[in-house]
Amino acid sequence: MMGFVKAYPKTQGGRTVVYEDAKGNKTLCQNGSRSWRTNNLGNLAKGGYADRHGAIGDDGANAIFPDCVTGRAALEALLKDAGYRSRTIPAAMKCYAPAPENDPAAYSAFVLKETGLAADRTLTSLTPAEFSKLLAAIQSFEGWKEGKITQEAAS
Repeated sequence: MMGFVKAYPKTQGGRTVVYEDAKGNKTLCQNGSRSWRTNNLGNLAKGGYADRHGAIGDDGANAIFPDCVTGRAALEALLKDAGYRSRTIPAAMKCYAPAPENDPAAYSAFVLKETGLAADRTLTSLTPAEFSKLLAAIQSFEGWKEGKITQEAAS
């Protein structure tokens, strides 16, 4: 999905996100997982950080990115930022997905199992391939599941 200038939920708490291009054409992402509908593989919260990294809307809590490449880049930039890069994977997951909203220990265990990385590795020590595995594990833990995409012409 490219060229969208704004995005929003079709209904509050619904399972459809509407993406609009500059001409008013709409693309609807229906069902699937929240992370898929919002092109936000890490379920990053709405706000200044997400806005600075390309968010074009929010669903009330999480940012909506114009495409999955932008969403992935925002997550990657966050994890390579000074607040994360010197942390081990378990420490990073504790900060990234804190309790009580999440179970950081379960999150970390999942990521370590999926990536095959050692718990004492810092994020800055990861090779590009290992970092890609980390992002894929986060995407999987966040429940990425594709749904249905439909188009609506501008009215």
